[in-house]
Amino acid sequence: MLKIYKNQLLELIEEAGLDPSLFKSSDEPTGHDSRFLRESRFEIEFNDTGHRCYIAVNPKNHHSFRINFTRYNPGFPWSYVEQPQRPIYNSDIKEVKHRFAEWLEEVKLYVEESLTPDLWVRLESEKRLLDPTRLLEIDTSPFEEDEKAQVRLVVGEFRLQLISTFSPSQDQLKLINERLDYLVESTERLNHFDWKSLALNTLIAMTVTLSLDTEKGKLLFELFKKAFAGIVYLLQ
Repeated sequence: MLKIYKNQLLELIEEAGLDPSLFKSSDEPTGHDSRFLRESRFEIEFNDTGHRCYIAVNPKNHHSFRINFTRYNPGFPWSYVEQPQRPIYNSDIKEVKHRFAEWLEEVKLYVEESLTPDLWVRLESEKRLLDPTRLLEIDTSPFEEDEKAQVRLVVGEFRLQLISTFSPSQDQLKLINERLDYLVESTERLNHFDWKSLALNTLIAMTVTLSLDTEKGKLLFELFKKAFAGIVYLLQ
């Protein structure tokens, strides 16, 4: 796919208010079937969820495409809108951008659902905190796969809020991104208890990086708590 078109898709992601760092792409030719020989396919996946969109390029015309994407359904795995039996390139870039924007709406629905706090879970968590017999419990269990995905999503949302609120310099942003990326990666090896300690140290380090005073430091912590409202048990 031409770079000018790929760049336009990235612009659509930014315009949708989504964090581009949560998307990954691949651009490879396919050759599993003679009918698809030399066809190139630009594929975008959101946050390692299996939620994907692909744009297949007509091997005879750089400006002719077909596009397909997954819908956000109650169950998993994700399923594509349709599965064409043969390559029919009936979309120009205008149509591709329109349908790509439709896919981003599916992604935003998924994000909204993932970030919306479950008030019933929060109620049970608060009840647990008030139970004196459980105050000394330490959760040393590892992260489940769905929890890892949630952390990636929440940290991405927190990153956007932090940038919008504090407007860090390029050097500050580089350090912040390194620390947040490390926080996400640590879910692969740390248990819940150790991860919470790392999260606290990460926030303190970012307070220093941004040279925040006491009040702004409190604001940073509030932004973090707000981002994690949907998975409040990780902060207990």
